[in-house]
Amino acid sequence: MAGGALPFTLGPLASPCDFPRGLPFGFFPTYPTADHLHKGQDWLAPAGSPCWFREAGVVVWAQDTGQLGNYVALRTATGVHWGLAHLRRIDVAVGQQVAAGDVVGLTGGVEGEPGAGLVVGMYGHLHEERWVGGLWTGVRVDPMG
Repeated sequence: MAGGALPFTLGPLASPCDFPRGLPFGFFPTYPTADHLHKGQDWLAPAGSPCWFREAGVVVWAQDTGQLGNYVALRTATGVHWGLAHLRRIDVAVGQQVAAGDVVGLTGGVEGEPGAGLVVGMYGHLHEERWVGGLWTGVRVDPMG
């Protein structure tokens, strides 16, 4: 388990990092139309901060996506998928079993990646997604709800 587990137990609505929430799901002031809603929860995590998943599961994606940069996705035992985007470094591999709280990478994106520095002029933040019905083919729902 890359980086080791954190020294506390995560609840169902705990955060994927030790920093406050940023831009919420469903609101993006620059794109007011419904087809451009922000489909994740941003966290104000400075570049290089460790991040983890809220639930245990198996890693099903661990690579660059283009717009979301380095992205790690996890499938839980219930079939829900969680995704973490704009990572500077990925510390897990596809097929790896991870526990809630295991560090899976570092926040911050990579140089030139679109979207990594959009929150309050920060150079890096963590973008969290929750998918129901399948990664990339399902529906993104509010990670906080």
